[in-house]
Amino acid sequence: MTDSGAEIRPNFGPLQLLRRVSIGGMAEVFKARRAEGDGARVLAVKRLLPSLADDPDVLRSFRAEADLGRQLDHPGLVRGFGFALIHGSPCSLWEYVDGRDLAALQTALAVTGAACAPVEVATIGVALAEALAYAHDATDADGRPLGLVHRDVSPHNLMLGRAGLLKLIDFGIAWRHADGAGRAGVLEGKRAYMSPEQVRGEALDARSDLFALGTVLWELATGARLFKADTPAETLANVAAAAVPPLSERAPQLPKGLADAIEACLASGRGDRPPSASALGRRLSPHAAPAEQASQVLTALYRRAFGDAPEPDDAASELDAYRADLRAAELGRDPAVDGADRTDITLLAR
Repeated sequence: MTDSGAEIRPNFGPLQLLRRVSIGGMAEVFKARRAEGDGARVLAVKRLLPSLADDPDVLRSFRAEADLGRQLDHPGLVRGFGFALIHGSPCSLWEYVDGRDLAALQTALAVTGAACAPVEVATIGVALAEALAYAHDATDADGRPLGLVHRDVSPHNLMLGRAGLLKLIDFGIAWRHADGAGRAGVLEGKRAYMSPEQVRGEALDARSDLFALGTVLWELATGARLFKADTPAETLANVAAAAVPPLSERAPQLPKGLADAIEACLASGRGDRPPSASALGRRLSPHAAPAEQASQVLTALYRRAFGDAPEPDDAASELDAYRADLRAAELGRDPAVDGADRTDITLLAR
């Protein structure tokens, strides 16, 4: 994404930070621009939170995600441009997606009591199954399988662009076979979108991501939460039990084949789930929009949820908030971070 008429006024190394898009348990994300040729390229800058920057395990994972982002090249995955140390802050640079995540979509639809239409659910499912199939089958430069498991397939990490493109983001806690068993005693991911084997701390394979995707699709189809409970312990217990209300009761508008495919992802035993993301995509595709119409269907869904309102005007940000963002980036401190709830994405137990 370029803007030949943009004036670049760097305020964070070579970048011009425009606004902070989000803050999570490990990092904050800024919309930024950098000079490119005669114009400007819009980027997403992911900056590791200062409170975690000295943790060698976290920093290693952060750099690994940046390196992985440069290796993976698929339209359903956000593109990465590598790692950078800017004013002492560990950062990674990413493709900027002009859109909203599926968590925001769920919230917007809930206001009207609506859920996604069957064709929308299936079209989202096919797009994400294709992206996961690519990631699961990815190889290194020598052709050796990476053995990737995303481990955090959740509405917050699924971006719907206003032009109808759907992208999986955030491989920050992705697991590779080369990583071994992972950090001992650490449970990572968003509780309500884990798989039963993830909750139990077992070794994971690609079918764990399919369970998470099934949870997302079930929620989009019903307009309700599947495993989320009042307390973290109750949520984890619900996931471990994998008791799923039948879609025939909760979303009777779904074609049986679509409902069966989603429920197959949510089988408690991984051996009862689809064997791969590709296999899941084949089961969903008869109920999805044709490939040439998929972006139109998802653009219409975006507009139904969010209207035609443009992104917030970067130049119209409140001056105090804008200065606070820049100060956070330049000085490595942000008081707002201290009270942030990180339990949904970082360490849950040791």
